[in-house]
Amino acid sequence: MIIIRILGLFYLVLRLWLTEKRLKEFLDYQRHFMSRTLNIFLSIVLITDFEASIFSFIVLTVLPVMILSLITADIRFFIRYHKGYFNHHNFKKYDGFWFLLERITLHIPLVFTGIWMWATGVHFYFDKRSFIEVVVVGSVLMYSAWFLLDRRAYDPKYLPNFRNLMTVLVTISLSITINQVWKVLI
Repeated sequence: MIIIRILGLFYLVLRLWLTEKRLKEFLDYQRHFMSRTLNIFLSIVLITDFEASIFSFIVLTVLPVMILSLITADIRFFIRYHKGYFNHHNFKKYDGFWFLLERITLHIPLVFTGIWMWATGVHFYFDKRSFIEVVVVGSVLMYSAWFLLDRRAYDPKYLPNFRNLMTVLVTISLSITINQVWKVLI
């Protein structure tokens, strides 16, 4: 559908503009956190109208972690934003709208798209003949992006938190992969 492709292109441009231009100084090193990289992958899924199997696999695999991030980090952010926390910490008032928009478009689209993909049936997004390649390439792409771009992977200050995140993601992605392999191949 052309509407989904246009939406994906708009989403990609918006996310890149917000993280790499408008809020670059506020996000600092956080602009390369995995969630923000995953938004680029989600954009590719939308631009290709769900035909990019590798990126669809990534969106489905990270869904539980994104739900966890939405429940923990985003709710905390929205409460702090509502209480005016960011107005008192070197935060320019005119950037408030863009900061809020950045957070609204961070985890929520990933979660809703992933849930929609699960609800409509995982097997629609993969070809049985190439599924193993999709899993391998998707996993390599997802983990290499995380290790190369996310500062928490190599900064000793964030390493304990990163190990916890990685343990959760690997456990979840392995269980989802096994589940998906079973559904797609059978």
